[in-house]
Amino acid sequence: MKHLLIAALLGFMHYVYAQTSVIPKDLNTLSNEQNASDVINELIATYEQSATLPVFDSIAFKATINPYGDLTDIRLESGMVLNHIQWLKKKLLTINFPKSKANEQIQISAVFHSKNPDYPTFNGATSFPDVPNYGKKEQTLTFTKAVFRYFTEKQLKHFTNSSSNFLSLDGLVSLEYFIDENGNTTYLKPIRATKSGNLLKHLIQEFDKTTFNHGAKKGKKPTGIKGTYTFVAYTKSSDEKRLEMGQQFFSQKDYLTAAFHWNAMNTDSLNLDSTQNYNLAVANFLSDYSTYSWRTRKYYELAAQNLDWSKFSIREIKKTDDPDNPVEFVIAEDQPEATAEAEKDELMNITSVEQRPLAEGCENEKTDEAQFRCFNMSIMQSIAKNFSYPVAAVENGWTDKIYVSFVIEKDGSIDNLKIERGKYDALNIEGLRVVTKLPKMTPATLYQEPVRMTYTVPINFRLQ
Repeated sequence: MKHLLIAALLGFMHYVYAQTSVIPKDLNTLSNEQNASDVINELIATYEQSATLPVFDSIAFKATINPYGDLTDIRLESGMVLNHIQWLKKKLLTINFPKSKANEQIQISAVFHSKNPDYPTFNGATSFPDVPNYGKKEQTLTFTKAVFRYFTEKQLKHFTNSSSNFLSLDGLVSLEYFIDENGNTTYLKPIRATKSGNLLKHLIQEFDKTTFNHGAKKGKKPTGIKGTYTFVAYTKSSDEKRLEMGQQFFSQKDYLTAAFHWNAMNTDSLNLDSTQNYNLAVANFLSDYSTYSWRTRKYYELAAQNLDWSKFSIREIKKTDDPDNPVEFVIAEDQPEATAEAEKDELMNITSVEQRPLAEGCENEKTDEAQFRCFNMSIMQSIAKNFSYPVAAVENGWTDKIYVSFVIEKDGSIDNLKIERGKYDALNIEGLRVVTKLPKMTPATLYQEPVRMTYTVPINFRLQ
């Protein structure tokens, strides 16, 4: 289903549908004048049928109708997929609008590939292929899911290293991908992307030619999988150049691209004033990218060094309707009493919870810090107890320090394991396995309610 809107600006914006008649130059089979929305919808339907890999996008242009009924000064307002954008702009130039509409400004919005497959997430599948070289007792859902996801994301990581023209891929793209039961990508839904579009274009090509890990089931039936992944590609650039580019995109209110460039630079090497630090905080917050949340507070604190931070804290950060001051930082003396509620499935980290998770046997420790040390000790003891050096790693002399992240769910169980860093498959898989052996815990709490919390542990693989 396509949704196309055309708006005309006559002192104020108004939408026109059947009132706007057009004759498409390149559709000789149409004998009658048609509404612009109908014409472009027909063109999009034909275009979508020719796609080898459907990719969602919502595109908006603004343009002016000239005295001859053609569109001029066509300006992109929103959109991420270069092929869709270029195709639509080209087609807009084939449409004649009534000359009576001369000098009017119009807005044209179109949605491409709006219908996505109905695949479950990794957590929605009920079984995954067994992990080779491990016994039947080890083939738990948590372990097999973690390994299945590990190999899927290993292929995704390769996408930003597989281009011969890597220098043009500088950027960030978050997208939702849909892989069918045969391992082929059937649909992509970009969520956010920095400007240029080259990285997203490259990723679409990589998804289209890659066969992924497969074999997941839902119930007894094979199923596809959908997942979300963020790709980041940095090219060599000086801190001064990053600062300049960030300022350029910030002035255009492209906060994601500004935040991307500013977070790629070493701020310690630059002498930033309070205004610049404030802008960094605003860009990080409005970019709506969770990795940047801690930086938001850091930069705001630098921007407000005249405050005594032993007495003040940031109580809340929120958007405003003021384009000149798009973010409001609410400062309060001391921490206010908790009155809010945590989002239902919001994922916390160790610094954003009130009560840290507890391991069994740590409840009697007298202080929070002592309980936390006991918590970490319990994790290390469990890993040491269940650890087994992989035979292939011993034979090849592989050693490494890997990092495994996982989620302590609201019921205290361990799930959603992920390798954050690690070189060798054999060591990474063993790291995932031993973390699945962690005992059930008392979950972290926020506002006296249990919450999901992510945590990362290092595991050293060393041969004696």
